Amino acid sequence: QEVADYPPVRVRVTKRVPMESGLGGGSSDGAAILRSAHRLMHGKLPPHESRALYRSLGADASFFAVGGRARGEGYGERLTPLEDAPEEWYVLLRPEVGCPTPAMYRALDAITYPFAEFSENADALLNDFERVAPSECLALIETLRAEGVPAGLTGSGSVVFGVTSNEETAKSLAARLRGEAPWVQVARSLTRAESLAIED
Repeated sequence: QEVADYPPVRVRVTKRVPMESGLGGGSSDGAAILRSAHRLMHGKLPPHESRALYRSLGADASFFAVGGRARGEGYGERLTPLEDAPEEWYVLLRPEVGCPTPAMYRALDAITYPFAEFSENADALLNDFERVAPSECLALIETLRAEGVPAGLTGSGSVVFGVTSNEETAKSLAARLRGEAPWVQVARSLTRAESLAIED
């Protein structure tokens, strides 16, 4: 209501993404609701006001408005869309411990470390939050790497991921690692069009 006269809507959100996991569950929910509201208004909201609304939801909400792959700078509000990559499949592992985003930022701000330049390789895995991640997360990353797959921390954690090239490999790896973490899932990458799709 601050920037637009949205029609009255009733929203039901079914949460499937665990909290404090670094997967952007709350931000993606908010972004999806904003996209749906924008559609209800037939695109009447000016672009600069739309961007302000996304930023008000959190630093990573704008990413879900862009969809697909993107390079984020600043606090994540400056985004450069990247081309869709070949399909990948991921194994996601969440330890018992969660990583509250504010606490992770405070921990990162409390240490000194060199800033890394963006790699020309858009697939390079680099996450400064791994410097302050709980030992349980780091152990799971090493478990995935020991299986021969690239691995890292999602967002501010606590979910870690391993990258595979196909569904069969991902499901086989997930089955082998069921005993390593209480929450194990398989997911695939989405194209920009898929990630921005709104079902009627």
